[in-house]
Amino acid sequence: MDQLRFYKYATWGLLLLNVGVLAFFLLTMPKPPPASTKAFLSEAIEILRLDAEQEATFRQMARAHNEKMKSLAEEQQRMLFPYFESLVSATENLTKDSMLNQCQQ
Repeated sequence: MDQLRFYKYATWGLLLLNVGVLAFFLLTMPKPPPASTKAFLSEAIEILRLDAEQEATFRQMARAHNEKMKSLAEEQQRMLFPYFESLVSATENLTKDSMLNQCQQ
């Protein structure tokens, strides 16, 4: 077999292998998680078999957790630009250290 024919077959073989791998990953992709929090809460309550009192406590704790996560995300968003700005600018190390401590907290 001459060299040109070998490379031709090798190219087609690798192309088919790549298409096969892509098809495998696309066909075995897991379902996305539930989009809404309410659907998740209802599903979790059903799985855990909570009574009315436990359900009310669970919903209250879930609401508090959701609010805390939103506040943390907002705080992170607020600190993101100044943090990266402190890395780029030629300010003192003290400012960088204090900014890093705030981000870690």
